[in-house]
Amino acid sequence: MVRDRWADNAKFIGIMLMLLGHNALANDKIFDFIYSFHMPLFFFISGYYANKKDELIKNYIIKNAKSLLLPYLIFYILTLPFGYLVIYLHPYNHPFDSWTEFILKPIIGIFTVETTSFAFHTNGPSWFFVALFWVKMIYYIPKKFHCSMNSILWSCTLCIAIYFLLKHHQISLYGRVDVAVMAYPIFAMGYIFKKNNIISRLINSPSYIKNLGVGFILLTLCYLCSRLNGHVEFSAAHAGYNVLLMYLNALIGIIGVINIAAIIPQNRYILLIGGGTGIILGLHSPIQQFVKELVAYVFNIPTNNYPFIIALIMVIIISIIFIPVIVFLEKILPNVFGKNKIYIR
Repeated sequence: MVRDRWADNAKFIGIMLMLLGHNALANDKIFDFIYSFHMPLFFFISGYYANKKDELIKNYIIKNAKSLLLPYLIFYILTLPFGYLVIYLHPYNHPFDSWTEFILKPIIGIFTVETTSFAFHTNGPSWFFVALFWVKMIYYIPKKFHCSMNSILWSCTLCIAIYFLLKHHQISLYGRVDVAVMAYPIFAMGYIFKKNNIISRLINSPSYIKNLGVGFILLTLCYLCSRLNGHVEFSAAHAGYNVLLMYLNALIGIIGVINIAAIIPQNRYILLIGGGTGIILGLHSPIQQFVKELVAYVFNIPTNNYPFIIALIMVIIISIIFIPVIVFLEKILPNVFGKNKIYIR
């Protein structure tokens, strides 16, 4: 599949915002703004590249398990020693009554994909891979109907209804299934935009001034809406005060980012990081914490409540560190981490 520069640029922006949001910003307004659209952006792009080709369900499940669940498992195992270290150093945040619990709880967390009374999920950001897997399982239903508009709309309506039902009864599902139900309509938006060539019309012969202006206006509107809707936490299936406003605001932010992404000139490092967002998402927790601790030691800066400029500098450092990591993993495991193997395609 031909790579779209705007998509890699948009993923670059999205993953930088994710790293920024995970840097414990002192400014809650910026924090809520970032969280209102940065993870929806990745679901949207995944939906944009979804195809409607009919497939046997067995082959479809195996294909998506290899591209999403296998990387999830690899990332979890690679970061598990760091997870054990965090639990050992901070037992008040991760209580355990015995060494058996200490050993088993993080392993059980692989399957719950969240921390519970009986499990520790030691690679928090990796929830996205599992949630996207379930999103794609839901998408199989309209695929069987060749992705007709009716089948897309009915599947979205069903997911929103299930989401309201779960929230009304305060039910949280293991394995991030509830997150998938909330995220599916955004995935479907991406498919609809591709089917109707909406993005192509938005960025066809992009004008620097026009796209920059539209992007700035939309992101400003997204910021204002995030103030109205409160904090959105996709990993916890929390949509803020109003789920419909969450969807609208996420779409506004996504289109704003796409307009900005369309005018970013081609840069091999941006394309490398944009193409390696899955690797950064799955492995950044220990690297980011190491950078935090190093900065705290050298400059005597606390590891939380960072001013925006300090957090931004640290994000740039972390992204530079990841360039050889992405190149290395894509080289030694091309069938898993090669370009377009995971994350959105």
